[in-house]
Amino acid sequence: MTITPKISINDGNLVVHGKTILKGVPDNIVLTAGGSGGGLVSGSFIGATFSDSKSLHVFPLGVLEGLRFMCCFRFKLWWMTQRMGKYGKDIPLETQFLLVESKEGAEGADPEYSETVYTVFLPLLEGPFRAVLQGNDKNEMEICLESGDKAVETNQALHLLYMHAGTNPYEVINQAVKAVEKHMQTFLHRERKKLPSFLDWFGWCTWDAFYTDVTAEGVEEGLKSLSKGGAPPRFLIIDDGWQQIESKDKDPNAVVQEGAQFASRLTGIKENAKFQKNDKNNEPVSGLKHLVDDAKKCHNVNYHQALEASIARNFPDNGCISCMCHNTDSGCAIYVSDKPGNHNFELLRKLVLPDGSVLRAKLPGRPTRDCLFADPARDGTSLLKMWNMNKCAGVVGVFNCQGAGWCKFEKKTRIHDEAPGTLTGHVRASDVDVLSQVAAEGWNGDAIVFAQKSGEVIRLPKGASVPVTLRLLEYELFHFCPVKEISANIAFAPIGLLDMFNSGGAVEEVEVRLEKEPELFDGEVTSEQTTTVLSNNRSPTATIALKVRGCGRFGAYSSQLPLKCRVGDTEADFNYDTETGLVTFRLPVPEEEMYRWPVEVVV
Repeated sequence: MTITPKISINDGNLVVHGKTILKGVPDNIVLTAGGSGGGLVSGSFIGATFSDSKSLHVFPLGVLEGLRFMCCFRFKLWWMTQRMGKYGKDIPLETQFLLVESKEGAEGADPEYSETVYTVFLPLLEGPFRAVLQGNDKNEMEICLESGDKAVETNQALHLLYMHAGTNPYEVINQAVKAVEKHMQTFLHRERKKLPSFLDWFGWCTWDAFYTDVTAEGVEEGLKSLSKGGAPPRFLIIDDGWQQIESKDKDPNAVVQEGAQFASRLTGIKENAKFQKNDKNNEPVSGLKHLVDDAKKCHNVNYHQALEASIARNFPDNGCISCMCHNTDSGCAIYVSDKPGNHNFELLRKLVLPDGSVLRAKLPGRPTRDCLFADPARDGTSLLKMWNMNKCAGVVGVFNCQGAGWCKFEKKTRIHDEAPGTLTGHVRASDVDVLSQVAAEGWNGDAIVFAQKSGEVIRLPKGASVPVTLRLLEYELFHFCPVKEISANIAFAPIGLLDMFNSGGAVEEVEVRLEKEPELFDGEVTSEQTTTVLSNNRSPTATIALKVRGCGRFGAYSSQLPLKCRVGDTEADFNYDTETGLVTFRLPVPEEEMYRWPVEVVV
């Protein structure tokens, strides 16, 4: 089999799918084929050789001009943020991820008829060296390779950056991470990880509530406060402030920088005096242990101590998180860090079910294709659109968050527009990149759109879009539910719990059981009449059996008036809106945790 490279260096140019991405690639740059599939090499490692051994090498990779990119760079010791641009000079220091957009085909080809190609650059670790990307005033994309130790030097690094390219940006990134996983063998791709059980539960973190002033009494107060309001936290993160640290007098003349609380030196991982208690014999005992035991017993919480190094030993089922590792590859846990008594329960009840569980989407949230390279914080025109998937539907969150962002000149978050305007955009089913994967075989592309905040329900034909207009800091959540054509007259789509943010996360299974062919109307039937409501005296055509988690108002779309609805063993009263096709009925609060109601809609 002939292996055809899709990434190559030709005449000093880095070429991807026939398009030059970087010009003026130096002779010391080395390309090594990486991930492949279907006879095409879609990925390559980039390396370099040097004339001298050093602990720090900063060198150009090539000139980037006129191609849109988005990147993630480390702007603080513990945080990353995004930056968009078109030129090498726009690439910030400490860039750890970069995605470039180009058009497939030979130079000079008509871009209108060329497919968009996405190329991802992932800087890597190689031995004791780490690589990051950055730009310079010549529009060169540079690599900074360093060991951090003047005694640790090298004159070559052949796998310091990985590139992968293709026509689906999400799959390009997915395959790139898998290729790096295979090469480095130091981590697992998210698809091979076991999801911690606490991800399906609501949690509370002590950080914003107390910072380092956390106490055992404050933790207990926070758990009680949330539980009393109907949003019981089922896992707990006790953040910094419980462990032993050094205590030194501060220099009154020192310039205190933001985040200076992290400069304290850890001296022990036992609880400090705030968490130590005395027993009946006035002997010191572990107050932290008592706090954990009480939290488990009285509030039914799972306890997660923020010590990443002890996860493998103490939590073999991967049931622990380190709050500062910021690992969102499982979609991230849902937790708040409110001060006790300072809660928005109207909002929390849209996130948290009465048993403390949450309706978690199945993937990490990702920007839609049309806003991958737009700056939703600074350009004054773009809405932020994020998509995700549930088991039976997709969801797109749309946000107007213009007006403030990290300033590369002032090195801080800055308000650059005091009064950002109202913005208008659109959403469509194709914004959910893998929606077809949960649709029935032969799906024609039609979807039901449920706007969670406004309550609007629309049947959207394939390719059509819904306009959305948002003022500053407003949002809307659009749930896209593929329409199932049961018969020539009857179509159905489950929506979910209408009063929850992630409405579609409540629907876990859908099964259509056909009863018989539908009866037609009395007399002659024309094609125009097939969209009207069928007679209530007809025999059932099908039963849609669902498994639904949670409680409250449940909604589904039916093109015809249902004959009846059942929740468990009980027939449920329901409402039907003939204009939108929305069927609604209520699910009671279940007695069991994580209970899935058997629901039937007979049409």
